[in-house]
Formats: sequence, structure tokens, C-alpha cells
Amino acid sequence: MADPYERVFMDSVDPILIEDLDGNVLDMNKQAELSYGWARNELVGLAAAHAVSSGFTVLNQTKGALHGEMVAFGLLVQFILEERSQTL
Repeated sequence: MADPYERVFMDSVDPILIEDLDGNVLDMNKQAELSYGWARNELVGLAAAHAVSSGFTVLNQTKGALHGEMVAFGLLVQFILEERSQTL
């Protein structure tokens, strides 16, 4: 029998990324693939900042945003995930 937590992780309606302490993506669920537009094998190993900024490219609402704006937001998300927000 498969790990019941793995099924909850993979079948969640929310996108979930699992990172190491350096912000590299170790795993992701199916909803993260759909939300960010990347296949699991393409995203695992990338930094979360890159994943978030790349995910913006599939959203119609961000078509007018500058690339730098999306990257900056991705970096802020990664800092928060790494609990580095208090040093900003």
C-alpha cells in the first residue's frame, strides 16, 4: 500500500512544492504542474523563485508584466519560504 500522505500530497487541489533549505524544488504535486505550467521532471531541482516567476508566464493576467517584476516577486516568495523575510 502506498504512503497515505503521498496520496494527499499528490491529489491536493492546492499547488505544493517541497524545497530544500537552499530553495531548490525537491518535489511537486500534480496541481503545481498545472498551476505553473511545468512538468515535474522540468521543475524538480530548480529554485522556487524560478518556478514562481516561470509560472506567471502561463497566466493571462500577467501578460503585461515585465520579466524583472515576475523574477523579483519569485525571489520575495523564495525568501519568505526560506524564512528570510525578517532580513529584508
